[in-house]
Amino acid sequence: MASLKASAVATKLSELAPAVLTRLPAPTTGAVSKIKASELWQTRPAVVLLHERKAEINDLGCDLVCLLKENIADEVEAFHREPYWSPSTPLYLDEDMTFFKALGGGKVRKGGLSSFFKPGLWKRYGKMDKATKEDANLKGEGTILGGTYVVSKEGVQYQFKEKDFGVAAPLDEIIDACKRAAGK
Repeated sequence: MASLKASAVATKLSELAPAVLTRLPAPTTGAVSKIKASELWQTRPAVVLLHERKAEINDLGCDLVCLLKENIADEVEAFHREPYWSPSTPLYLDEDMTFFKALGGGKVRKGGLSSFFKPGLWKRYGKMDKATKEDANLKGEGTILGGTYVVSKEGVQYQFKEKDFGVAAPLDEIIDACKRAAGK
């Protein structure tokens, strides 16, 4: 069985900090704005590209944000509904794919067609609850692999590269990285 351990941190803060991100509209305000990525971790460390356990991450002194690769209105709206995010959780569009490219050493990493035939993908799909399966769709670009970062002013504390679709960073590793980033 393949290891799900995170890769050694290779991404430098200087690769991520200058990225310009578009804050996607919240369902309540519809406001859109642009920020430099470095603002995400200016006051508190940030967990980037993760979509669960917001309360626990906040309690550790970190903020939870999500970067999307596309701005498809109904998909953005779906991210704001549970179980993914609360309406107050910020979603950003990484138009230049800076964070995604950093995970791939300068190139966007993609899963090929063979990724859809791996037994692990279908095993994970089989374990999903009915509501999650019904919410799944084939909208947008579906081959780009993501990951998770824990970033503070001091640098990238942790990164996880999604190797197969639907394989998330181990939560215990994220929590440990949050504790280190927040000095706990």
